[in-house]
Amino acid sequence: MGRRTGTETIAKLFVAFLQQATWSQKDLERRCDIGVRAVRKALLDLQDAGVPLEREEDPPHVYWSVPRDWPAPGARLGALEGLESDTVARLIARLPRSREREAVLAKLMPPVLGRSTPATHSNTAEERVREAVFRALEQGLRDRVALTMGYFSAVSGRDSLRTVSVQHLAYGDRPRFVAHCHTTDSLRWFRADRVHSAKLEPGAAYRAVEAAVLEPFVAESMDGFRGGGEAVTCEVVIRAAEARWALSHMPYEPKSAVVTAGPEGSRVLLRTAGLEVLARYLVGLGAAARVVSPPELRERVVELAREALASNGIDERGAEPSAPQEARLNGGPVRPIRRARQGGIGQRGVGEGE
Repeated sequence: MGRRTGTETIAKLFVAFLQQATWSQKDLERRCDIGVRAVRKALLDLQDAGVPLEREEDPPHVYWSVPRDWPAPGARLGALEGLESDTVARLIARLPRSREREAVLAKLMPPVLGRSTPATHSNTAEERVREAVFRALEQGLRDRVALTMGYFSAVSGRDSLRTVSVQHLAYGDRPRFVAHCHTTDSLRWFRADRVHSAKLEPGAAYRAVEAAVLEPFVAESMDGFRGGGEAVTCEVVIRAAEARWALSHMPYEPKSAVVTAGPEGSRVLLRTAGLEVLARYLVGLGAAARVVSPPELRERVVELAREALASNGIDERGAEPSAPQEARLNGGPVRPIRRARQGGIGQRGVGEGE
């Protein structure tokens, strides 16, 4: 693990809790690239600075959380006092470009870099729409108000208007949100970048989803996708040489997984209803990943691997394609992907693109 200054670690943790209310201690260690003692000390420093952090144990895991309404609108973020300005500026500079980001950097960068305020950001029409969409999503969730949004569906390939009640926001490189869709009367994942308009609808009843339903829905999803079947327990072994990298990129909800290290590598136990996404990730690891269970996940990984070989002109034995096979590869008929039995991996889910 790398070494980090105390202020940089605290700044990273502070930004993490602004983006997401609950984190496992193990994920915070990965995010800051430090050990358990260092991250625990930084978390206690944040508590001393006034951040309302709560610690909860669920052996073998430890979770840290802030209240969902933290920080209160307009509150002074006193916990940032004393941090090095350049550290905060670097972290904010990594966020997507927006008018708000530029305004903050304009205040931080001159004293740090000894230069004039940066040129005003152009704030394109696309960025203004994105900011308005996020503002509506966040306000709808905070105030429990339904909203009508224009959404592009990758399934139908067209735009449509639908009314939703936002239940959960997942920030990151590809922000997503979970909402109760009034049109389909179901809980679904949506991609924020596919929303091109959003308007609060105080006249429409907000449809709240109980935590007992929402939390497993989120935890059992995989990278913003949840298949139509029930969640199943998966066991995967990742070779030791690739384990650290693979685990840091694995598209799973950390709270749903248990990872144990052994001589053969890292053994991952997780419960998910996003088997298709997991299978596509594992096949990319090649020989570094081995599926222990369930059988349907192993079968799908094998099927995807065979299809990848065939599409590149190699059969299962490693032989070059015959003339008829070559013809099919160069524009001939393509064998449709075999779909799993009802309730299995191939069933249409409630992921992004809906």
